[in-house]
Amino acid sequence: MTITRSLQLERIIRRTDRLIERGTRLSASFTRWRLIIFLIGLVCTVALYKLDRYNSGNLSLALFLAIFIAVAAYHNKVESQIHRLRQWKQIKQIHLARIALNWAAIPSRAGEAPKLHPYATDLDLFGPHSLTHLLDTTVSDHGRARLQRWLLEQPAAPADWYARQSLVKELAPRSLFRDRLALDAKLTGDQEINGKRLAAVTEHSITLPYLDTILIVQGLLAFTTISLALATMFGLLPGYWMFSFAAYVLIYFMTDQGEELLEHAVGLHL
Repeated sequence: MTITRSLQLERIIRRTDRLIERGTRLSASFTRWRLIIFLIGLVCTVALYKLDRYNSGNLSLALFLAIFIAVAAYHNKVESQIHRLRQWKQIKQIHLARIALNWAAIPSRAGEAPKLHPYATDLDLFGPHSLTHLLDTTVSDHGRARLQRWLLEQPAAPADWYARQSLVKELAPRSLFRDRLALDAKLTGDQEINGKRLAAVTEHSITLPYLDTILIVQGLLAFTTISLALATMFGLLPGYWMFSFAAYVLIYFMTDQGEELLEHAVGLHL
């Protein structure tokens, strides 16, 4: 079973390497196309303006800008997928290292055995080349604390043992599910998830009065501003877009949106 699992992981890693290589080539192609589109758009737009064909110049500017933004969006998506694949490969490599007991390739977590614990030191539960070093795949401080508690504290009731065994048996065959959770956690950042801070933020409710109405009004104003700005760009209307834009900005600052949300978001990452 161990050999089969190792071969399976090696095949996944090789397939991931091929996908990363293909994505890297595609990303380089997108980079070249972005440069080509920018240069062609710049030359065409400047040439039309030099010929006093302002409407055609505005149309050229809008067209090449839309194409450039679309290509840039796809490029960013490709780069994001490459990053996900690299993180996915790292997860699989760590699994392979655990099977082979390649301790140098297994991430170590901080933790010390209690000095007065009856068996933690004798069984090497903590430290380098320990059981925790081998088993710990947690991504948060709460998860790591629970794992350590399970290793250090033996429940007296048989029902607690059965509950733990049931949880382990349920998760054991779901390797893809576990790895996807680990991938999502790694994509949030390199730091360990702070469970206390996350719980404190979620317990404090965030309320923005009349949020639905404000979003509808601002959406209509944004659409109106863009439409009027395009009409002004093509010489169809005067600069009426400034009035709708001013109304949008006024509503934004009067409702004081986003400040509390920003504070909570910053609090999660500090």
